[in-house]
Amino acid sequence: MAKNSNIDLTIVFAVIFPNNLSYFTSFIKSLENQTNNQFKLVLINDGVKNINKYLKETSLIYDVINVHGLTPFEIRIQGLISISKLKPAYIIFADTDDTFSENRIETQLKYLKIYPIVCNDIHTTDENGNVLKRNIWGERLGNEYKFDIQFLKNKNIVGLGNTGIQFFILVKILEKIKNLKEGNDWILFSSVGNHLKGLFISTCTTNYRQHDFNIIGKKAIDKLKLLQIIETKINHYQTLINLGVDCFDVLTELNKNQKIRNLLNNNLQKSEEIIKYLASLNRNFFWWEEPNLLINNL
Repeated sequence: MAKNSNIDLTIVFAVIFPNNLSYFTSFIKSLENQTNNQFKLVLINDGVKNINKYLKETSLIYDVINVHGLTPFEIRIQGLISISKLKPAYIIFADTDDTFSENRIETQLKYLKIYPIVCNDIHTTDENGNVLKRNIWGERLGNEYKFDIQFLKNKNIVGLGNTGIQFFILVKILEKIKNLKEGNDWILFSSVGNHLKGLFISTCTTNYRQHDFNIIGKKAIDKLKLLQIIETKINHYQTLINLGVDCFDVLTELNKNQKIRNLLNNNLQKSEEIIKYLASLNRNFFWWEEPNLLINNL
């Protein structure tokens, strides 16, 4: 932990926008029910009018930061810049369309005293919050799985709904990406580069809601979705190159995914075989992982 952080301050960081309002009450209640309530909610408000009426009965300590006229990624970066001025010891990220096990904050804080990045397992749920599948990554990773930037080079398990960080990691992130206009959770955490040392835990969970506005939810694989994943990965690697992040051989990963994209676009028969193969697998994919299985078949 950075020596100049406020050792008494934990911030839960979240963004609220109109599309998530129907889930917001459940989100707030989930935070109110945490076994450790020694935190401040910092809510970045992207276009919700009269936001305080949704918060007037909560017992949470909170601040609202209003933003407008920015891209979704810029909004998150501006929020992170704002909380960096408070120098919190720990930042726990939360998506406002999700809910959490009651021990999530308590458990993450326990491990954040040791590890600079801690991410937890997820249960997928339907739009109404009914659990579809439990511990989807714990089945593969177990509990207390240590990872670094090499693990994240072609897949992702750290997001703004299931991760907590120490203050110095926030500083590292902002050093690299504070001026980016477009991006996602993956580039945010990958920008830490070789300083990234994390722990995955399955003893607390995020209830990861699947709905139309959840762009990386667990939807059925098809050619369009696979191409979207590949384009995301290509853009991700190009951004890492542009930022000069010290990590793995980014150019090699970029070239691999460009070859997969060309194959899908230019070979109809092969692309149909690939989609059928991926659809047949009984695997809980990490975020952006599906194209990895195709590399050896190029």
